[in-house]
Amino acid sequence: MEWTPARGGLRLDSGRIHVWRAYLDHAAEPLDRLTALLSEDEQARAARLRVPNVRARFTACRALLRRLLGMYLDA
Repeated sequence: MEWTPARGGLRLDSGRIHVWRAYLDHAAEPLDRLTALLSEDEQARAARLRVPNVRARFTACRALLRRLLGMYLDA
């Protein structure tokens, strides 16, 4: 199976699934830019995580989920 980068305007046709893979330990963007994508609630949850690499992975994961949903919803 070939893995390709996400692009804008994603569509999920009936009867199909999309599987995503991401490297959360090596985010492509600085953590502060990813944090800015999170809601206040998500930022508060991240702040409660005491281990820095766990906090960074949580932030990267939530930011990625928001971006993917935005691409599917064209928002």
